[in-house]
Amino acid sequence: MQVLQNGLSNTILPYDVRVNKGSQSVGFGVPSGNLAAGSVQILIFEVLVSKLIRMALRMENRTFGKLILIHAISLPLTGGLVGFSDPQVALKTDPSLQEALTDGAKGVPAIFVAQYITNTALQGLHMPKISFRDILITAAARILTRPILKYGYQYMPAAIADNFDANDEMVQNQNKASRLNM
Repeated sequence: MQVLQNGLSNTILPYDVRVNKGSQSVGFGVPSGNLAAGSVQILIFEVLVSKLIRMALRMENRTFGKLILIHAISLPLTGGLVGFSDPQVALKTDPSLQEALTDGAKGVPAIFVAQYITNTALQGLHMPKISFRDILITAAARILTRPILKYGYQYMPAAIADNFDANDEMVQNQNKASRLNM
């Protein structure tokens, strides 16, 4: 029962407005909502980057709703699925471009799992159709978001940067607690 409860908690954690920055537990004071706001900010950036890449390459025009759903499902999975690697470098520590690209690539497995979950919900159990272009677009959107945030982070207002910091902390904690951690 505890495993099921932990799974549910981790699934809603990125969007739970009761979670205060710097804490994986539910806060009972005035909710700060840093983590939920940070998750929404990440979600917006990833969807916009994905949409822009798709438009530039004249790829399948996925709706904003489907892209939002895929990226929203991927957020709770991001840190745990790559527990075998080092946690991502926080944006506030000013990672190098290579670190930012590597951290973006660490999110690719989560986006593929989320894409399969979304397609299964819409089509039922199936063997996924593999489109190499679609795989590249999906991976590129996730990988490029992190370097864009890296360069924009220093110009962000403190409140917005704090939200990204809360999201980074959540992903790092997921990575450390992952059963895939070696």
